[in-house]
Amino acid sequence: MRRGPLLVLLLAVPIVLAAAGEEAGSHPSATMDFLGKVVNFLVLFGALTFVLRKPVKALLVKRTADVGETLRKAGADRTESESRAATS
Repeated sequence: MRRGPLLVLLLAVPIVLAAAGEEAGSHPSATMDFLGKVVNFLVLFGALTFVLRKPVKALLVKRTADVGETLRKAGADRTESESRAATS
């Protein structure tokens, strides 16, 4: 996926929104306010995704391995306990 056009769009929208400002002293229209919030949301979560993608992926891989090891050990302990209980 090419990110160039998306990046240009994300950088151009705030400039266009600022240039399309209302008269001095008046409040921005609801549409412009909403578009500003959408752009802010996309930039914030896009940056968070970019920064946190690798650490979160590594954390999830490690956690998956830990859970698998715990399940394997629990199965081995259960089998050992059942065999011990059968011989008693």
